[in-house]
Amino acid sequence: MAAERDCIAAELKQRIASGCTYVELIRTVERMLVDDVNASTVVRLISDTFEVHAGYASHSQMSLRDAALLNSSLLPKIVANRAEWETSNSNGGTWMDEIRVQPPCEDSEDVIPFGVSTGGWQALSDADKERLLTAKRSSEWAFYCKSVLATLCEQLQLRVSRSAENGDQ
Repeated sequence: MAAERDCIAAELKQRIASGCTYVELIRTVERMLVDDVNASTVVRLISDTFEVHAGYASHSQMSLRDAALLNSSLLPKIVANRAEWETSNSNGGTWMDEIRVQPPCEDSEDVIPFGVSTGGWQALSDADKERLLTAKRSSEWAFYCKSVLATLCEQLQLRVSRSAENGDQ
């Protein structure tokens, strides 16, 4: 099973590097496991491969809304955690290199949000400060997610265009 897990992990990393959605990762694991497909196995394989807590829904029963939710919430986490799972002998040159925004750092020092004066900040209660900082972090994460998904979208569109130019179906 360890060799099979390593093979699946290598395939998942290759698929992400070439540009695929999170839902496509689920399809890949389901296809490679064949008879041993269950939610906990799929989640564990994806989680272990990318060092994130993964989610799962069988792609055959997944609505477009479910797929969009999984893609938008988990794909950016995988990309943000790239340094943890990408091997040092990777060839590089992936679509992820085109993302020009760094993932927000959770451990960063809390900085006064843009547009709030020092005096205004000091006048706020601790609860109000925490709400503003939470909103700031949420905004930064949303911007990062948008950047990841927009870059992937362009990568996939480029692939579709090339395929159409080559007459592929």
